[in-house]
Amino acid sequence: MDSTTNPLWPGNWKRSTLLPDNWAVNDRGQACYFFRGAWHLAKATPNARGYCSIGSVEKSTYLHRAVTEAFHGAPPHPRAHARHLDGDANNNHPQNLRWGSAYDNAQDRRRHGRYARGAQHPAAKRSGVDDLKAAFAVQEVRRGVPRRVVAQRLGMKRSQVHDLALGRRRRDAVEKTLAQYPQGLKLVDGEVRPCS
Repeated sequence: MDSTTNPLWPGNWKRSTLLPDNWAVNDRGQACYFFRGAWHLAKATPNARGYCSIGSVEKSTYLHRAVTEAFHGAPPHPRAHARHLDGDANNNHPQNLRWGSAYDNAQDRRRHGRYARGAQHPAAKRSGVDDLKAAFAVQEVRRGVPRRVVAQRLGMKRSQVHDLALGRRRRDAVEKTLAQYPQGLKLVDGEVRPCS
């Protein structure tokens, strides 16, 4: 593709150094390749996170990186991220893409509400235990109730109760909750409630 136009598909087509020589991308976020004497529109398949990978077996890359490189120049540094400004991994138009750092990309995720922190993080250790339940477990252990019994009553693992009691997990949240309810907590019908 010697010119920047392709008679088969509309748009401004450019080559990307991230792709093989017989590939090009356009300003609509599409890619095409030359094979057996003809241009073919590439089928970009998204991965589990929604990012489309394109290219040949010898050389492949993400579509958004190739479009960013073709329309905004080479990455400013080797670890640069191609950022989606609107947070949509399928919107690979050049006006939606910019080079940035990992920090810039994290800020974009925060702005779009896709930044997993605290309990929302998939590796969070507090899965299934709310603050009241955790505080009640610590309160009962401090009163001398065996950890095994506390775990059974709350439907938790003994190791969870043990970690809470030792302050390995959620120490600040537990202490804050216990301070909020100085009269103590009680278990009523499987639910932890403040004592009245």
